Amino acid sequence: MTAITEMVAAEKKSAEKIDETTPDETLKRIPNKSLAEFKRDTNMENVLIKGRWAVRGGISMHVSTTGTGKSVLQTQAALCFNRGVACCGLEPTKPFKAWVIQSEDDDDRVAIDRDDICEWLAAKYPSLDWDAAMAETRFFDFTGLTGVSFLEHLNNELKFEKSDAVIINPFNAFFGGDLNSGKDVSAIRGSRARTAACAAFPMLLSGISILR
Repeated sequence: MTAITEMVAAEKKSAEKIDETTPDETLKRIPNKSLAEFKRDTNMENVLIKGRWAVRGGISMHVSTTGTGKSVLQTQAALCFNRGVACCGLEPTKPFKAWVIQSEDDDDRVAIDRDDICEWLAAKYPSLDWDAAMAETRFFDFTGLTGVSFLEHLNNELKFEKSDAVIINPFNAFFGGDLNSGKDVSAIRGSRARTAACAAFPMLLSGISILR
């Protein structure tokens, strides 16, 4: 009898010992409920963008190819949401403050984008105070911080000043792991720092690039 034949025979014998009709009481039961039991969240205070595009405790992700304007969009979105007006079809339920964490552009590039955006917004919404929106929109430099360390520092900043949402650009610069690795993703999702952060506000991950 060859080694392969012996292995197949052993696996067959082992499979025959398994009782397929008796549940294993040592395994923890998986939580479940019927479709009829699901309830809608009627507390609109948890919804910042209509259609539930951003809810407290959730994460939204904007993915696009390089050079399509994700960084410009993050600045425009933060300013628009601050004054309570829609940005690219995303309509806030009320004005809210968003922090921007970015490592893509230098100060000059950010300033150019800001001036162009505010000039357009002032022409479109002349009654709104865009100078105040600029003053209330904070940009943070978290360069060098990744993974759980990044989230711990983010939580610490929240103790100094409140924010309703955080825009992270690019997310993969601060993730600190392999986005294709379930193990790496689970480590971040399961961390206490991530749980505390997302309980406070939604994260709008706007900087993922698909390289062509």
